[in-house]
Amino acid sequence: MKYVNPLSLFEECLKISKEKVPGRRKWAQLLGLDLNDKYVSLSASCHQNWTSETINPLFRDKETIDSIAIKLRSLISRYKLHCVVVGYPCSIKNENPYGEQVKIFINDLHNTGKLGGLKYTYWDKRFASKLLGNADSNYFANKTAKHDYP
Repeated sequence: MKYVNPLSLFEECLKISKEKVPGRRKWAQLLGLDLNDKYVSLSASCHQNWTSETINPLFRDKETIDSIAIKLRSLISRYKLHCVVVGYPCSIKNENPYGEQVKIFINDLHNTGKLGGLKYTYWDKRFASKLLGNADSNYFANKTAKHDYP
């Protein structure tokens, strides 16, 4: 895995979206990853990155870091995802011990070697938490997430 700053990643996605595949435009789809104590919330962007759809969460107490990496690799292949956007807990005082846990988790994923040169960036979790929180609530209440793992 390779860290890319958010602006560089955005520019790269724009560059890819300008490329044309015969008869259509090519898009750089994204995987959203949000980590909490119990599970890893996931969402895959639509082909134009306007919306995303919830993917079944990974339960941290039932999965090893290797099995999480394998499932992420499967999702990336299935959806032809370009990179991962990781929700990062930002705070005004910059004193957030949970941020260190997120970095450790991503480092552990990197150390599995199962995700190759996949690019990732961190994004302020406050912008995504409400949407992911609602999606997770819907999944757990109604089991409405659309995709499962192969």
